[in-house]
Formats: sequence, structure tokens, C-alpha cells
Amino acid sequence: MQIESIIPKTYEQWRHCIEVICKQAFSSDYVRERLDEMGKPQHFKTRQFAELYGDAHRQQVISWFEQAAKEMASAR
Repeated sequence: MQIESIIPKTYEQWRHCIEVICKQAFSSDYVRERLDEMGKPQHFKTRQFAELYGDAHRQQVISWFEQAAKEMASAR
């Protein structure tokens, strides 16, 4: 299986990957921590992510985390 075939292309696919496949609880703390980490290009995990998936995908994931943060804030 090629890695391109498993990389989420939409917000919905990305959320499914995190919540269902990875079984990661999607909390405001989780979203905030990931946004902070992914916003630091020199962070070890961020560099690894960019090496695996490319910086364009890192930017896309940041925008999805920002979308999730907005959704959580408006649900309060």
C-alpha cells in the first residue's frame, strides 16, 4: 500500500483517522497541544511529520486543527 493512499484528503477523513482508527480522544487540550507543536517547525515531532508527509500537508493539518478548535469553541 502506498502512503499516499492512507493520507487523509479531507477534514472528515482526518477526523475519522484520529478518532476512530487511532482511537485518540479529541479534546480541546489535545487540539491546543497539537496546534502548538505543529506550529513549531523545529520541534522534533513536527520535523518528523514534515519529512514523512511534506510541509504542505503539515500546513493542511494545522488548518484542520484550527477548524476543530473553532468548532469546539462554538459548541460551548
